Amino acid sequence: MKKISALLATLLVSITNYAHAIPFKFEDDIFYANDVVFAHFTLTEARDVSLWTDSCKNLVNFDPNITLWKADGTKIGHNDDDASVGPNQTFGDAGLVIPALAAGDYIVTLAMFNNWALGDKLTDGFEFDYYAKTTLSDWHLEFGTSGGPSWSLWLSDVDDAHVSSPSNSVPEPAPLALLLAGLMALGVKRKRRHA
Repeated sequence: MKKISALLATLLVSITNYAHAIPFKFEDDIFYANDVVFAHFTLTEARDVSLWTDSCKNLVNFDPNITLWKADGTKIGHNDDDASVGPNQTFGDAGLVIPALAAGDYIVTLAMFNNWALGDKLTDGFEFDYYAKTTLSDWHLEFGTSGGPSWSLWLSDVDDAHVSSPSNSVPEPAPLALLLAGLMALGVKRKRRHA
C-alpha cells in the first residue's frame, strides 16, 4: 500500500510539473473598439510566468496591448509590442515575462492599441472608456486604423485561469491542466473537511 501511495504521489508531482508547462489559451473577438478583456489566474507558489498574444498576425487583426495587475488592482507590468515571448507571435503582438511572480491571484487585461490603462490602479480605467461605444469597423473608418476583431491570449505556468470579456469568451485550457485543476480543487475540499 505504501508503494502505491508513493507511486501516486510521484505521479501527481509529475502531472503538476507537466501541467505548469502547458499554457492556457483564450481566444474570441471584440466587437467595440473600447472592449477590454479580463483574464484571471492563480499561482499557488512563486514561479516565472509568461503572458502573450499571437492573434495580431502582422495586423490582420487589431494590435493588442496587455497589462498585468495584482488582484487588488495594482499594476505590475504592461506591454504593447513584444513578439519574442511565445511561439507564433508576429509584428504587433504583445508579451510579458515576469520572473518569480509571487503566489496569489492576478488579472491580465487585453485591449486594442492605445487603449492604455490610465494609471497604476485598475480602477483608473482605460483611455477609450471616455469614448462612446464604437464598433471596431466604425472606429477603423473614423481613425484610419485597421485590423480584424480576433484576439488570443496565452498564460503559461499558472495553476488556474479563466477569462471574461464584453464578448463572453469561453476559455480553452489544455485538458491535462483542466484535469489537474479539478484534482487540486478536490484536494482542497478534502483538506478543509479534515481541518
